[in-house]
Amino acid sequence: MRTLKNSGNALDFPYLGEVNNQPSETVPDQTMTMREILTRYAKGLPIDGTKTPLWEDGEGYAKDPDTLDLAEREELATQAREELQQINERIKAAQQKRDAKNKNKITDVVDENQE
Repeated sequence: MRTLKNSGNALDFPYLGEVNNQPSETVPDQTMTMREILTRYAKGLPIDGTKTPLWEDGEGYAKDPDTLDLAEREELATQAREELQQINERIKAAQQKRDAKNKNKITDVVDENQE
C-alpha cells in the first residue's frame, strides 16, 4: 500500500531538498526588483541582473559618463548646454507666437463689441 504525503505525516518522509555548497555569485547593491525586471523586459532592454544604466542617444547607445575622461565630459556638457539653449529658444518662440495669436483674438472680440 502506498501512503500519500500530507501535513500529518510529512516528518515520516526524508527531505530531498537542494544543498548548495558553492560560493555566492551575487553582486552587492545591484539587485533589481520584480517591477524593474518586468519593465526592462517590456521595453526590450537586456535583463542581465544588474542596475547598470544604459545611456541612449539618437544614434543608439552612448558611453557611460563615469568612464569618460575630463575632455570628453566637458564636450558632452557643452553639447548639452547648446541643445538646452536651442530648446529654450524654440519654446520661447512658440510661446510668443501663441501669445500673439491669443492677443489678436481678444482684440477682435473687443473691436466687434465696440461697433
